[in-house]
Amino acid sequence: MAGEWDAPMVSVVMPAFNRQGLLLRAAMSVLGQTYPALELIIVDDGSTDATVEVARSIADPRVRVEVLPTNSGAPVARNRGIDLAQGEFVAFIDSDDEWLPAKLERQVRAALATSHASLVVCGRKIVDPGGEELGRRGTPASGWSFFATLRETWSPSTVTFLVPRWAIGTVRFDPELPCRQDFDLALQLLRRGELCAVPESLAIVHHHPGPRVRMASIAAAYRRLAVTYADDLEADTRSFVQFHLRWARALANEGNRAEAVRILLRAWRRDPQNPKPLRALFRLFVVGGSRRGVTRA
Repeated sequence: MAGEWDAPMVSVVMPAFNRQGLLLRAAMSVLGQTYPALELIIVDDGSTDATVEVARSIADPRVRVEVLPTNSGAPVARNRGIDLAQGEFVAFIDSDDEWLPAKLERQVRAALATSHASLVVCGRKIVDPGGEELGRRGTPASGWSFFATLRETWSPSTVTFLVPRWAIGTVRFDPELPCRQDFDLALQLLRRGELCAVPESLAIVHHHPGPRVRMASIAAAYRRLAVTYADDLEADTRSFVQFHLRWARALANEGNRAEAVRILLRAWRRDPQNPKPLRALFRLFVVGGSRRGVTRA
């Protein structure tokens, strides 16, 4: 138990927008942690339902509720939570997800065992509305690098993050990114240190039916990330090629075939010995621009 040792406080940031029916489940999974040295900062992002009332009804002195005047998006709400955080570590949970009871304790112990970890992650499982497990997402090995992440060899998710105060510093979520904010934050953090991985699936992501992230949003995110990390992409050929392959896939999926071709040609010119860009171009035309046409590159 965390009470057996000198436990640094963890600030848990939870953005919420119109989650009156789900927020309590997420909050109780935080407050029920075997690691009690925490504060839960619920940032309401301009909800129009009873989310604020539900949050304020939680009778636990570790809960703080911050209300934003207008709906500004989850990145802005998370950033406000980071600004308010008083703990030596910061963690994130969405208001429709949950943690297993030992999540924070396992991660804090792992973080304290190394002085170089700027990001501690764990595995996660995905469940449907009925609680049926749809799959699991693991972690890379501890010590994973900035460039390995830039190549998208793993899929970061903020619900699995634990970040030391020294690492979070001025790092914030980019409110201009329409998606892929988890990826961007992981990259920013791994500039400052290394990854520490707790392989167990200690977070639960609830998959809800309904609209998914639009392909146009994903392509726009890649466009912005290409500017943000332009120098890094130029410095590492493998990262450059892999990033552009993913970008081309998003463009092909939104139907922007001409732009996808341009991005793939850019990747091929950067590394003519790599067969993946030309293979993707071939499949893009043969399959007609479908998802299969680029992802199998």
